Amino acid sequence: MIGYRGLDRQSSINIKIDDVQYSYSANGSAQAVTLLFEKMGLENKLHSVEVSVVNSGTYSIFDFDAVDIDKDGYVIVSTIVAPKDLKAVGSESNVNLSWMASSNATSYNVKRSITAGGPYETIATNVTGTVYTDTSVISNTTYYYVVTALNANGQSTYSN
Repeated sequence: MIGYRGLDRQSSINIKIDDVQYSYSANGSAQAVTLLFEKMGLENKLHSVEVSVVNSGTYSIFDFDAVDIDKDGYVIVSTIVAPKDLKAVGSESNVNLSWMASSNATSYNVKRSITAGGPYETIATNVTGTVYTDTSVISNTTYYYVVTALNANGQSTYSN
């Protein structure tokens, strides 16, 4: 990631590559366009990359000028929209999930964590409807869920 580093830039930027989370900062005194984040040695295949900002409230500007890839690489921009309105209703033995369909989705992945905000473990893949029942729950345990939409272009960002 190539972008501007300056005193008014975000200090907590997350980049997720194939569900592995990394962080970097664009905040600093360099005040120049520079290399902000680099990940070397990725396998030559299709990768999922998501960039997000943890809004600290102090530094509000986030931008980057370029994503540099090697001569054999290319960028596919996923136009798939994340599922919305995820609802969960739990009992002692299961949690029933439902969500609104995402345009252009062919299926969904359901992910779960015991920590708010993740990291999330994929518990169901290629779910073809907009409902799922998690039957592998432990009574009196709080779970956090997200759903992603899938199509030929890849995977969406997380639902609510």
